[in-house]
Amino acid sequence: MSKGDHVFNNIVAKMNGAFEAGFIAYARDKLASGSAGSAPLVTLIHSRAARDDWMRRRMPRTSSLLTAFIEDVALRDLRESLQTATYLGGDVNNDAYSMHAREFQDAVVRLFTKIARTRSYVSEGDLTPDITRVRRAFFHMTRAAEDPGALQRLLDQVQGSARERARVEAAVQAVRARLEFAWGACERIFRTAAAELLRLPRS
Repeated sequence: MSKGDHVFNNIVAKMNGAFEAGFIAYARDKLASGSAGSAPLVTLIHSRAARDDWMRRRMPRTSSLLTAFIEDVALRDLRESLQTATYLGGDVNNDAYSMHAREFQDAVVRLFTKIARTRSYVSEGDLTPDITRVRRAFFHMTRAAEDPGALQRLLDQVQGSARERARVEAAVQAVRARLEFAWGACERIFRTAAAELLRLPRS
């Protein structure tokens, strides 16, 4: 039997997807307003490789923070290891988690759209409520990230081994601790993105 549902939904993928959707919204808005500058905006909209390269060159601090988040061992590798071995229901996305994930991405897109329409870094403080909204949406998403019943199914599978049960419980606690740390990391990522985008040279 193949592995089934995750104890935790994929926060890393949701962060990456929301950031990408926001960045595309930023590029589209800039293109629509005629503020092309020196960036090949059409390419940035349609090519992930171009976006990644552009970010590394133009938004190095944001790129570094986002990469560190994506490569977080607890949020990625440990979370992936916490799967039930025989559950046949597939990957569970419960309704609450799916709703909060959509709200998080919507908040990110609104933030990036507002960044695109903010003319100067002098107005950076105007974005604070939008960044707070993103962090709050991320918080609610992470609180709903654990699938109901999945942890118990996983523990049931290792009930015959105290050592294995202890390993699973420790891994779960490590992911939960990193999720708490991720709330602050989320705000830093988007605050840094706003700062770097608003300081790009205008042409």
